[in-house]
Amino acid sequence: MKKLYLISLLLVTISSAFAISPVILDSYPIDNQINSREAATFEVSIINNRNEPSEFLMSAPLSKWDATFSDYTVKVGPKSTKTINLRLAPPMDSNEGKYAIFIKATDIKNIDNYAYNYAQVDIIEKIRDEKREVTISESVNKSIFIHNYKFNIENTGNVEYIDSYTDYLSELEYFLFSSSNVYSVEDYGKDKKVIFEYGLSPGEIIDINYSINYTKIYLIIALILSGFGGFLYYYLTRFKLEKSLSKNKDTFSIKLKLTNKSKVEQNNVIVEDFIPMPLALIKNFGTAIPDQIISKRKGTRLVWKFDSLAPKEERLLSYEIKSKIHVIGKLNIPQASLVQTKSGKKISKIFSGKLNLTGK
Repeated sequence: MKKLYLISLLLVTISSAFAISPVILDSYPIDNQINSREAATFEVSIINNRNEPSEFLMSAPLSKWDATFSDYTVKVGPKSTKTINLRLAPPMDSNEGKYAIFIKATDIKNIDNYAYNYAQVDIIEKIRDEKREVTISESVNKSIFIHNYKFNIENTGNVEYIDSYTDYLSELEYFLFSSSNVYSVEDYGKDKKVIFEYGLSPGEIIDINYSINYTKIYLIIALILSGFGGFLYYYLTRFKLEKSLSKNKDTFSIKLKLTNKSKVEQNNVIVEDFIPMPLALIKNFGTAIPDQIISKRKGTRLVWKFDSLAPKEERLLSYEIKSKIHVIGKLNIPQASLVQTKSGKKISKIFSGKLNLTGK
């Protein structure tokens, strides 16, 4: 009798050890060898070993990978198998190596009835981001009669860098200005914007040199006395650009409101704003981050670029500033500008008007 009991116990133990799970999840690679910018693909099979139909919720709950199932809820009949597709895209910072991504199928009506497995992915190549970067150093030599400026620009990135170096000069400074470099000049409100275009290969360096020669002041006076007049300034614009300032607890908020006043879509719009010293930019932007943030000797230039603006569309640009020193009285904040180009030529330009920051 005791021997029969032991045989029965052994049979029960063996049956329990080889009991079939109610649900089984298998993954089969279609393409699981990828680079860091590609997505691996799999076939995923859900096997329902129960005698009744079940509906399963598919997920990858423990992974930062972007998992896309062809069906997120899968109905599987009794004693049946259903196959779906799975796409797995790695995070942006993934390195080369082998990865196991946890996937799970959970019975919607009974969360205790689930199955899991791992999808094996091999990242065989990491695609590195292009590094577009320059380093700018400044050297200034001032005497009584002449101020010399030298800017050394080095391409410290890994791709070709094509850009421009820009400085803002008053009317007087511009007429005393000279440079051996090639440059172009644009009006910027009542000031002048001097632009030095350049293109640098990785590791290449360029020196931009110019001077403000105050010995030319007598020539300026002569030109004024001989009838040098003011510029006729007129812009037929399709846009409206408003600039406002509000005070926070420790900072000031600057808002730029850009409006397409026309009834048609407008393309290739660039908005620029300038933060003069001693004001400093706090990178607390609103919904639109500047495409360029360029630090200069006299302050910081912000540039937003818009490929298109819909009819009557408004865009609100915002950022915060704070003063590096205690401000007493009024501090002028330059006006922002908007430029529209077509085929490389300027077809429209407006300004917002200046603001005054009032201290104690």
